[in-house]
Amino acid sequence: MLTARENVAVPLLLNGVEYDEALARAGEILKRFGLEDKIDEQPNSLSGGQQQRVAIARSCIHGPHLIVCDEPTSSLDSETGIKVMELFREEVLAKNRALIIVTHDTRIMSYADRIVKLDDGRIVENSKNRSTE
Repeated sequence: MLTARENVAVPLLLNGVEYDEALARAGEILKRFGLEDKIDEQPNSLSGGQQQRVAIARSCIHGPHLIVCDEPTSSLDSETGIKVMELFREEVLAKNRALIIVTHDTRIMSYADRIVKLDDGRIVENSKNRSTE
């Protein structure tokens, strides 16, 4: 089983980054996400919120222009869900990235610039979110 740092390093390794460099960069992003004391932990020893932060770090480590998430807050309590969304906001704004989230969690709608609602596979609403302007 991979540690948190090894898990986050996987996208870099797949892109040909040297092992030591990938681990160093993974350690840096995990520290930014407040997981410096969990770097060498196994996933089963992490809380749900910590696991989500590891997943976010993994999705951001190689600098993608677009991040796509499916229910990133669904298994989290409200406070942890807010922390996760704040991390996404920081990453997206700081690095000029785009983020698409598919969710049923209406608590996170306030983080969206645009909201597209679907019903039975059809778009029923496509609007700018006034609360982010």
